[in-house]
Amino acid sequence: MYERTISLAVVNPRMTAIAFSLTIDPLEHIAGDVAGLVGNFVFELVGMFFARQVASKTNVALIERVTEVMEHDANRKGPLRVHVRIEGDTLEITVEGPDVATDFERLANAEDPRKWLADTVYERRIEKASGGLGLMRLVAESKKK
Repeated sequence: MYERTISLAVVNPRMTAIAFSLTIDPLEHIAGDVAGLVGNFVFELVGMFFARQVASKTNVALIERVTEVMEHDANRKGPLRVHVRIEGDTLEITVEGPDVATDFERLANAEDPRKWLADTVYERRIEKASGGLGLMRLVAESKKK
């Protein structure tokens, strides 16, 4: 399980507390820019109570971490979890997702590397046949109708 937590010091003279969590399970159901959507939501929410610099840092940190899970995770069967909390003078962002190991690491740790490679190529070939992700998937689905 991948988990990354970022903590930032914030100026919070009014001692406003904000906390929320988001879970999407499984990752394979995500067909759009969830990182941008969540990042923009957090930017607007945090920007209501804190300086724009704090909102911008939160936005960038969140987008980077969610994108890392989305782009580098071959195991799209697990959940994406995002936790944002501002309490006192600390902003904490935690992003969790399935293992974000690279294909090289998976291959190096496989019991039977040839079988792992063959299975991976076969799975990815099937995924491409179904239209891929994002815009390509939407185009393929619209042609089917």
